[in-house]
Amino acid sequence: MSLFRKKSCSTHEWYNPKPEAIGEIVTELGTQDGSHKSIVIRTKEDTFCVYLYERDESDVQAGMSDAIGWVGRTGPSYTDTIEKAKELAAEYLPA
Repeated sequence: MSLFRKKSCSTHEWYNPKPEAIGEIVTELGTQDGSHKSIVIRTKEDTFCVYLYERDESDVQAGMSDAIGWVGRTGPSYTDTIEKAKELAAEYLPA
């Protein structure tokens, strides 16, 4: 048994936190250049959670991995309606 695990070489990795770990992804908005995603998640408690993720290519640029990741930058923000959550998701995206 090894104490060290090899980093996954997946093309899309999620960091802090992975949206599916929170609940069901309801809506995903993105910037035109693909640098940011704003995601609305329905939680197990039937509320809505909003996160902003930023594309991270630092491992690729450093030559350490071919993995492109998404790092949480803003959130979580919780609301009780999908309408409020979608508004927040749109506001989170950089202009």
